[in-house]
Amino acid sequence: MPISPGGNAHKLWDSIQAILALPDDTRLFTGHDYMPGDREPEWESTVSVQRETNIHLQDSPTAESFIAFA
Repeated sequence: MPISPGGNAHKLWDSIQAILALPDDTRLFTGHDYMPGDREPEWESTVSVQRETNIHLQDSPTAESFIAFA
């Protein structure tokens, strides 16, 4: 999941943590969707769903491991 050129992995981590600190039922509206498998595109989710299904949030990444990966 390399971040875009000129991006900042530390700021991305901080932004993700701010979103994950919101209530579980907070609605999230994405700008794009990678549609894994054969599922239909989705443009709306919740904080809870992202915690459970987002592959980049699995295994409770630390800031250090996330930044190294990004």
